[in-house]
Amino acid sequence: MTGLMLVGEPPTAEHLRFEIELTGADCDRIAFWDRRGLGQVFLLDKNGLSEYVSPARIGPDALDITPEQLRDNLKNRRIAIKVGLLDQKAIAGVGNIYASEILHLAGIDPRKRCNR
Repeated sequence: MTGLMLVGEPPTAEHLRFEIELTGADCDRIAFWDRRGLGQVFLLDKNGLSEYVSPARIGPDALDITPEQLRDNLKNRRIAIKVGLLDQKAIAGVGNIYASEILHLAGIDPRKRCNR
């Protein structure tokens, strides 16, 4: 998780990524402030929201996936294996700490590409 959705002024203008100014409301501004620059903001209608949060967009649970499923989900990707493990479409439920621990215990360089 990264970034903050704020009502009102952001802490600094330096990391301001997105801003909406409002009129006739209790607040005058909604801002997305993201120091790391990794966050995203999506503006969706009701149908778009349903598609975005659809279970079809999430891969198999990390506790249920087989080694073969994981291999098939990642084998053609040209991204680093750690990035692949963090992709919730490939395998759901693996965060940064678990991805690092998994790769360390397996003796795999996290920068190695999935397709190698």
